Amino acid sequence: NSCEGPYILYDETSGYYYLFVSYGGLTREGGYQIRQYRAEHVTGPYVDAAGNTFDYVSDHSGCGLKMMGNYMLPSLKTAYMAPGHCSMLKDDDGKYYVVYHQRFDNGSEYHEPRVHQMFVNEDGWLVAAPFATMGEALSEDGVAAKEISGVYYYVNHGTDISAEIHSYEEMQLKKDGSLKLADGSSGTWEIKEGTPYITLTVGEAVYKGVVAEMQDEAGNAVRCITAAGDNNETIWGLFYI
Repeated sequence: NSCEGPYILYDETSGYYYLFVSYGGLTREGGYQIRQYRAEHVTGPYVDAAGNTFDYVSDHSGCGLKMMGNYMLPSLKTAYMAPGHCSMLKDDDGKYYVVYHQRFDNGSEYHEPRVHQMFVNEDGWLVAAPFATMGEALSEDGVAAKEISGVYYYVNHGTDISAEIHSYEEMQLKKDGSLKLADGSSGTWEIKEGTPYITLTVGEAVYKGVVAEMQDEAGNAVRCITAAGDNNETIWGLFYI
């Protein structure tokens, strides 16, 4: 039931103090991960995307917006594991970044520092880009709905605190605004015209995020969806351009 490495970032635009913490054990298979809360006052109370207040509970796996945990993406040579103990910053150009250390599914405790850009969704939550920052920026003109449809690689980070690696599956975003996952789950998607904001529903969960174009770890151009759910899950979608 561990929780450590707190870091608070104040954002003048939203008026929120964002609290980031790490859950799990600091080992490759310890379930280490990054969680997010926010408050209107630096002393709290801090709440998550599901409305839970940051406090002691016997099982805290469902509390705190899980920004990322263990995951595998198509272009990676090995799964990425145990991201955490992060710091956050807002650069002079207004861009947000998360800085943390990352382990890998390579049988060792070797780790590297990582820097990923973060974006603010419509509800004021910070969502992290799936890949290391390389100067990417959100489109000022937004993204047209006709450009979004297609077959994506989809990862749901869930809310578990475990050694499980969340691997990708196919997600089809259809032109009629519906979506379908490889496991048979279905839902809807909608892009807010003239903006990078996107909303996806899967079952009863609603995920709000952004669409950003960037490069993956191998240098391939990718259209990315990163979205935070009202159930404290974060989902990523990748479409190779």
